This record gives sequence, C-alpha cells and structure tokens, in this order.
Amino acid sequence: MSPLSIFASILLSLLGGLLFASPLRADCTPMAATDYERIYCQIRSQGRGASLPDFAQFQSNPPATQRLLLRRPAQKLGIRLPDDSRGTGNKAGNAIPEPLEAEPQRQHESVVGRPALVTATVAPSRLAQECLQRLQGIDCAGAWYRLQPNLPNRALKRGVLEEGNRLGLPRFSGDKEDSEALGHYLSEAYRHYIHKMLEIGLGGVTMTYSRFYYSYLDLHQAGHDFVDRFETMYDYLKRDKRQLAVGGSEAPAFESLEYCMALDRRLIVCDNQRTNWVYSRDLR
Repeated sequence: MSPLSIFASILLSLLGGLLFASPLRADCTPMAATDYERIYCQIRSQGRGASLPDFAQFQSNPPATQRLLLRRPAQKLGIRLPDDSRGTGNKAGNAIPEPLEAEPQRQHESVVGRPALVTATVAPSRLAQECLQRLQGIDCAGAWYRLQPNLPNRALKRGVLEEGNRLGLPRFSGDKEDSEALGHYLSEAYRHYIHKMLEIGLGGVTMTYSRFYYSYLDLHQAGHDFVDRFETMYDYLKRDKRQLAVGGSEAPAFESLEYCMALDRRLIVCDNQRTNWVYSRDLR
C-alpha cells in the first residue's frame, strides 16, 4: 500500500469514528451503517478483535469477507452473526435526510431530487439543469467550482494545524423534538464543518451530510456530546496531519449533479452515499 493510500485510510478511520471515544475505549458505533459494521464496532469497543483491520478497511471489504473476519472474534464474545442478507442491510447512513421535515427513514432511498440545505442558494434540480460536471470541477454558467483535494501542509495557512485552531461547531440550543429547528442547526453545523476541513487541507476525506446527520442522532441517543466528540476528532486529524504525508483524494464517482447540493455561494458537495466530494468556487 502506497504512503498516499495509507494516509487516506488513516483519515477515513478517524472519520469513521475509531477515535471518537476515549483512547481507552474506541467506539465507531455512531458511524456503523450495517449489522456487520455494528458488530465490528461492538467487538472493538470491548477491546477485542486485535486481528481485525481498521474500520475503513473493514468497510471496503465485500459482505462475505466481513462475515469471515468477524466470525472468530464474535464467537469468542458470544455474539451471533446475522444471516448474510441481514448483515449488509439496514443501512443507517445511505439516505440523505431532509433537514427541514420529519426525521429521515433509516433505509436505502434514492437521493435523486433530494432537497438542498436550508440556506443553499442552488437546489439539486437546478444544479443538474444549470451546471455541467467536468473532470476537476463543476461549471455553473461561468462560475467554476473546483474539486478540493487533500493538500500538503506547505499549502496551508500558518497555524491551522496548531492546538489553538479549534473546530468550534455551534451548539444546538433549541428543542430537540423540533425537527425543523434541528435540521436548520445541522445544516449550519455541517457547512461549518466542511469549511474547517478545507482549512486543514482535508477536503478529500469529509463526511457526507447523511453521515454527519446520523452521527448527531446516534451520539445524542447514546448520551454523548456531539460538539465535544467532533472537537476531539478534529484534534486527532490535525495531529496526524502534522506528522504524516498527505494522502491522495478519490476521483469523483457520483452519478450526476442530482447527487450534489450547494451549501452556500462558495461550496457544493456531492456524494455517492459513501464518499463525499467538495467543490469550492474560484473567486476572481
């Protein structure tokens, strides 16, 4: 494995939740999207499964391989593996949630025609109608949105990887039962998160909005502080970014601009339900 792919794998592992919990007990459960992934996280949270690959590598394996990897450590802990058909189902993070209406369904849904975030300036349907997807960017009637890769540290502003640069997600102060208020908060928090990931040169390994959304729900349900956990993740990312060579970014692999949404006048994000691609407008 090349140094670039090693670094990318480490970053994906961090985003996958391996470092969300305390150093003594890592817990990637908030990021688990299938039964096999949840069992993987259950095993690792109990300090077992030393032979298992990291979370990002585990996710990249086909279901049959995941089952084989889990069989022995699960048996030792008395964990029963689901049937093959169930191990890959019940996706938690595939659906792109509508932040302004009812709580999204945790099941596989088409993201075609999904609504943009509450403050988006271009809806997905308009993106598809008015913009053209290019190899390294998106052309919207002369406005060029450039694909944002991972950047080497020499390309970053001085001090962004230091301890003083915090993620600083806003806190939700409204009624958690108010889905509209919560959706507005999460759309604002997600935009802030994307800008801060670009700031430290990690545009190539950001979370999809659906994963970000469900991370909030899962962490809240588990009694964890969403803002604090993401702050911890950001600290780990900065630390490893200082010490490791930057990894390459995946080439865009989403089907069309129907899978994209504008976060604000500067940013567009696109995804294929697992990987996220960020585009930033060139300011001329």
